[in-house]
Amino acid sequence: MGRRIFCLMVGLCLIWGLEGLAKSLNQIPLELTTVLAIKEAAGESFSFPLEVVVNEEGEIYILDTLKAVAFRFDKSGRFLNHIGQPVAQLETLAEKKKYFQERGAEAMKSQDVPSLIAPKKICYHQGKIYILDTRRINIYTQENEFISSITLPCLTAEWLFVNKAGEIVVGGLVKNSDKVLHLITSQGQIGESFGEYFGLPLRDELKAPAELDPRMVGLPIHCFYSGERDEYYLLSPFAYQVDIYKNQTRVAQLAQKKNYIGLMGGMVHLDASGRYLGYGRSVMDPPRIFASNEHIMIFYLQPKESGSLPGESRKVYQVDLYRDYEYQGTAKLPLEGEPLALDAAGYIYLLEKQDSAYVVSKNRLTFGEDSSGR
Repeated sequence: MGRRIFCLMVGLCLIWGLEGLAKSLNQIPLELTTVLAIKEAAGESFSFPLEVVVNEEGEIYILDTLKAVAFRFDKSGRFLNHIGQPVAQLETLAEKKKYFQERGAEAMKSQDVPSLIAPKKICYHQGKIYILDTRRINIYTQENEFISSITLPCLTAEWLFVNKAGEIVVGGLVKNSDKVLHLITSQGQIGESFGEYFGLPLRDELKAPAELDPRMVGLPIHCFYSGERDEYYLLSPFAYQVDIYKNQTRVAQLAQKKNYIGLMGGMVHLDASGRYLGYGRSVMDPPRIFASNEHIMIFYLQPKESGSLPGESRKVYQVDLYRDYEYQGTAKLPLEGEPLALDAAGYIYLLEKQDSAYVVSKNRLTFGEDSSGR
């Protein structure tokens, strides 16, 4: 009897100890409930869905970079129509790369080409769809009527946003500019630029060859724009640091020293003698930033469970939660996919792979008592 009482007391002490540890680490309960799963569009499966955007009516747009089209669904998941059209029917990424190398420049010459080659970003604003395709932006109506194409003066174009004022903002490398984000006119000219590059950590800066363009290395590993807050979020590729811009001015910085291993945004390539050959962006999935009226959330994989391809099965994401730029706590969230988007209603969209097929799911996030959530 005494032994049972002793074991019971030890067990209670362990429980109390674990509860105290969770509180000291600001652990926030977080649950995810799937409310909708989209597996296909009128019998057509996805090949490589890369981006999701949701409009104010709840319509869902899924950009498939391999099929070179976007799929439009209503809020119940019913397929409505395609947006854009592929410049050629290509089945693999290798075929797409070969086509772009051989004919991409020719296909990009025209200012009004409705076809897409390798789209990678999509935005919605006031009934128009904006798709970033290599170094141009194609604009369509929701019903897939082609409006215009804007050729970009960028060396690289990584991100596309249409802000609250209807201005087109592109993130990437522009010749003779030391800024990351650029306002683009309808004629493809650079208006104003803002957003600082991230500097190399000193240990890497000392080893970097003189030929290495520090801007290529210092590009944010992830950018996000919140229309509700009218803010831009730039995540450093070297450390847990998020620079927040509003009205083209940095207004805050989020930085935590714990529970994070910095992910380099790419890799320096050297030959056998150590001669610099070039710099390549990494394909490793970066952390993701999402912001709503109430919260700023940073999703990143636990290091031992990192993956390398979209849709690959995940184990645990760590989710850091902020309110008014103040750290509130951390949640651990088991996922079988990767987060792609957060809509204005607070639903998060995941890319998963089920039975060798891509699935985009809509999920409700529910926070514990420490924070209000949807």
